Amino acid sequence: FFVFVNKAGMKWYTAVLLNFISGLSMVIGAVLAYYIDVSSEIRGAFLAIGSGVFLYVACTELGPQVAETHKGAERRLLSTVGTITLWLLGATALGLVLLDHEHCYLPADPDTPAEDLHNGHAH
Repeated sequence: FFVFVNKAGMKWYTAVLLNFISGLSMVIGAVLAYYIDVSSEIRGAFLAIGSGVFLYVACTELGPQVAETHKGAERRLLSTVGTITLWLLGATALGLVLLDHEHCYLPADPDTPAEDLHNGHAH
């Protein structure tokens, strides 16, 4: 949004509309992936490509702009420490959510019917 408005000179409502359309494309992709039987390999390839695109944009387009935000040694140090602290806070929050994460495993008894594998789960 800020790149569209500040660097490209776009009106704010046009930038909001383009961001909405971009986000909507991900929702449409998620709905299609839900209803179409996609193998794990294809899903993993799409996730790898998508994460690579996000990393590329973050490193090449947004990284230099973030580095230029605060000029001066004291402000740059404070900004860097603040950025690292907020990143660690977010990573810790994600880690705490995943502490009790469990996957469905096949039971040791091969005679257990398949419909009983997900009892007690929300899926």
